Amino acid sequence: MQGAIVELDFMSCSCRRWELNGLSCLHECAAINIGELLLNGFVHNFYTVYNYRRTYEFNIMRINSLDDWPKSEGTSPLLSRYNKSKRGHPPMIRRRGAYEQVDNS
Repeated sequence: MQGAIVELDFMSCSCRRWELNGLSCLHECAAINIGELLLNGFVHNFYTVYNYRRTYEFNIMRINSLDDWPKSEGTSPLLSRYNKSKRGHPPMIRRRGAYEQVDNS
């Protein structure tokens, strides 16, 4: 996009990438570079190392195997409604000419 309008005070660019995902667009980087400013002041707080560590500080516990699950009594498992029919429009049978024999197999 040529001629994008960047407003560093409002952290916005006319390409809208900056507003949509918080990541710097090329226009913003160029404007910061021309103004000789530090890029760290224009990145969303979510992308800091501190917040990254806070996000992944908890362990994910493993799930027990099916053998360890408690058995329920009185109810039977539900069968899936899996249907092997093909999706989409069914194939058309070609119209045979008057001289062709019909194969009834």
